[in-house]
Amino acid sequence: MLDGEQMSWKEFGEKNLQPEQIMQMSVLKDKSATDKYGQKGQFGVIEITTLSSNSDLEKAVLEKEKLKILQQEKQLNKKEQQLYQQEKQKQLQSEQQLYKQEQLKQQQSQQLYQQQKQLLDQQQMQHNKVFTKVEHPAKFPGGDEAWKIYLERNLNTKVNAPKGVYTVHVQFIVNEDGSIRNVIAETPKKCPACAQEAGNLIKKGPKWEPAVQNGRNVVYQTVKEITFNVD
Repeated sequence: MLDGEQMSWKEFGEKNLQPEQIMQMSVLKDKSATDKYGQKGQFGVIEITTLSSNSDLEKAVLEKEKLKILQQEKQLNKKEQQLYQQEKQKQLQSEQQLYKQEQLKQQQSQQLYQQQKQLLDQQQMQHNKVFTKVEHPAKFPGGDEAWKIYLERNLNTKVNAPKGVYTVHVQFIVNEDGSIRNVIAETPKKCPACAQEAGNLIKKGPKWEPAVQNGRNVVYQTVKEITFNVD
């Protein structure tokens, strides 16, 4: 059936109908065909409805073009969405990478700070440490001979004490710059004045040459003996 008109396959072929001219096509079989067309439809019926005019053809073509454009736009939107998701994923990965790098920098900075702090603490401990044994002990400037001259010129042996010989042990600390501190003079029996004089002698003296350990000046504790001959 073509547009409601019964025709043979030969007649249908002569129509030279093009696919774009077909608006609708239905295939009826068995009962659905006989119910509609009776005995004529016992072998089935093909119903074809064509476009009735050029305007209908144009409309159909336009509809197909619209549908094609819609499909293309849909595909384009899908691609744009995929590109957007890809760019978003790249940005997220970049931000995560930057965050990890920043975290690593902070960890390295913290480690460096701890190392520097530990080094400073060690240096401070070394600075505060008082050595009693070193490679090069502290000494009076000029050595033993200069020390003897200093005693001869500055030691006051005219102290208030019974006649006799008194030895005073003076303990003191020589700082890294050679200055003297923590002077303690042992008081001999019967001559407290000797201890006071010996202590003052060390305190009022010049700076000493500091002790050296591992190539650097260190704080050093030493003891000097000072002898008094009281007439």
